[in-house]
Amino acid sequence: MVIKYLHKNFIVQSIGLIGNSMGGSTIIEFIKEYSEKIKELKVSWAISDCAYSSFIEQLRWMIMKIFKKHWFWTISVMRLSLRLVNELKVKKLVPKNNLKKCTTIPLLIIHGEKDNFVPLYMAYDIYHHKIRDEEKQISELLVIKDAGHLQSIITDYDLYTSKTLF
Repeated sequence: MVIKYLHKNFIVQSIGLIGNSMGGSTIIEFIKEYSEKIKELKVSWAISDCAYSSFIEQLRWMIMKIFKKHWFWTISVMRLSLRLVNELKVKKLVPKNNLKKCTTIPLLIIHGEKDNFVPLYMAYDIYHHKIRDEEKQISELLVIKDAGHLQSIITDYDLYTSKTLF
């Protein structure tokens, strides 16, 4: 793990995490998984850009909207092959669930308004699940007007950097 490497080789005061698309979903899964060790690891904030809120929902949406196919058989075959080859249970890949585990770490959720790969409603899903259990709201949703998938920094550089570089 990169964080362990940093702690072993450097004097670490604070770590921030940022992930894009599937990496954004992975960041959320990470802060949930390590929620009890977040302070010990010195992770103090996270940014998730264009993340999916549920892997199965994302696959279903892509199959119907992008590939114009019925989703049931395609997803069934994909789930089976991922389970057999990678021992991956895709039903468990739901970043929006169990966010109450990580109410102490601020999460900036960024999403392009015109994302045609990960639907915008997924950013709202994650955001509402994240802030629901925060005692004091520390997380934020930033929707970038006219931005496509992973295009927020290009579409509105000034806004993106003002929110992410602090």
